[in-house]
Amino acid sequence: MKSVTLLVAVLTGAAMAVVTAYHIDPVRADWSGKADPEDGVSEIITVAFDLPVTASLFCGSPGAGGTYSVGIYSYPGGVARLAEKLNVSQPLDHHWLTCSLDVIYPDSFIKGRQVEVRWTRGGSDSIHYYTRDGTTYPYGFMRVGQQDHNSLDLCMRVA
Repeated sequence: MKSVTLLVAVLTGAAMAVVTAYHIDPVRADWSGKADPEDGVSEIITVAFDLPVTASLFCGSPGAGGTYSVGIYSYPGGVARLAEKLNVSQPLDHHWLTCSLDVIYPDSFIKGRQVEVRWTRGGSDSIHYYTRDGTTYPYGFMRVGQQDHNSLDLCMRVA
């Protein structure tokens, strides 16, 4: 009986360590147009985690192979970059692109604070991103460039 109790405790502890702060699965695809270095596609999320370790975007076509970059910025304002991963190549068509984040300002991730998770792409490629209709994630919203889309969520993960 003690071994069963110990096994349950270990499995529960391991499951609690794998917490996803934001997760929206793909439903339909949209083209963003050319992703300029200052623009791109992003989701405003409320911090419900200690530190982000990874960020993933569900990508469509790899195009000519332009690399992706992700940055987590203070919101509103979007000037201070809190975490980032630059120049990541997309491995497959219509697949999750996962980036291990380099956290620059760990003290900025305070529960309840809003941040912007912004994806951009270099070269002449557009970002082929996926969205989800409705407010699946009720604590934030999606942005394309500087335009807010309050009824859509970006198919993305932050853990």
